[in-house]
Amino acid sequence: MTAPLRCASFRVPSLLAAAPALAGEVIVPNRAPTTAVNGGYTTVMHAQARSYQLVVGPEELGALPVGARITGIHWRRPTWIVYTDWPGTGTSYTFSAFDVSLSTSNNPVGSLSTTYTDNIGPDVVQVRGGPLTLSGPVFPGGALTPAVNPLGDTLPFTTPYVYKGGPLLLTIRHTGNGINSGTLDTVSSPYYQAIGVSSYTQASNWYNQGLITMKLVFEGPAVTYCTAKTNSCGGAPSIGAAGSPSATASSGFVISSQGAKAGKAGLLLYGDSGRATLPFSGGTLCVAPPVRRTTAVVDTQGTPPACDGVLSIDMNAFASGQLGGNPQPSLTVAGTVIDCQFWGRDTPGNALLSDAAEYVVQP
Repeated sequence: MTAPLRCASFRVPSLLAAAPALAGEVIVPNRAPTTAVNGGYTTVMHAQARSYQLVVGPEELGALPVGARITGIHWRRPTWIVYTDWPGTGTSYTFSAFDVSLSTSNNPVGSLSTTYTDNIGPDVVQVRGGPLTLSGPVFPGGALTPAVNPLGDTLPFTTPYVYKGGPLLLTIRHTGNGINSGTLDTVSSPYYQAIGVSSYTQASNWYNQGLITMKLVFEGPAVTYCTAKTNSCGGAPSIGAAGSPSATASSGFVISSQGAKAGKAGLLLYGDSGRATLPFSGGTLCVAPPVRRTTAVVDTQGTPPACDGVLSIDMNAFASGQLGGNPQPSLTVAGTVIDCQFWGRDTPGNALLSDAAEYVVQP
């Protein structure tokens, strides 16, 4: 097997980045921030049970990088007439169930099946579910066309969805709040299609719906997390990378840890089973089992005994076969999420543990 991830053991201070949690947003359709139209739909915030499904083509998702983790959604009130804030100051509405899923779409824009489950891709994630209570002016009103209302509060997701590229499918099913329907803004696009039904459970015979304007918020495609163990110099080693993991070609991908104990050996712990918070070597293991490990590397770039070393891992050295008794993660599959953490030597009896980083293998 040809290794898709390549790196070299060299120090690149100008390129090495700590994989920050890159926050971003994409408004769909892209023309919505400056466009007001004569229309609105109550489906998503209806008093009675409703379901809604929306496919967005990649033409509207250029600001959403492959591998990004979508973490929340916003909507806004229309402006063809002056709408008040909804629910409004001192008012609360509760949906006993408000379920939201994201996935790839089995069918492109213009070809959605009227049986909603036929459109849902195999990577579907229920990003939130269960009751939802909206209190106060969640969706501000007051604007009149050609002005637009500001986007409402974020509906956060309990589980993020990793964007794989291509058409994105949003599915919402809710039981209604039983009191009052909230109208949301619509802006058309040729790269949008929506269907829905007046039911929480009905699976087929869905029909065309309005294209509700939304903003998706995301992080990534690389993020750091977890707490590093303080080293003997009083600092915290940090993991970082240069380049991008690629499923199709060598990409000069470097994973390194700064703040290692100079002249000491270290390993890269990694896996594709997600994050963890487990006691380990006097610190925290941040990679969920089963954990793979590389062969040891020795830093010779720092100045012993200082903690200014950099451990860099040659991904080609372990991109095939088995290490540590565990099978390899799917490094050749775009969309695979790889979690990494460095584990090294410090003073006798004291291990070095960096923070952790999560990378998504790119196409």
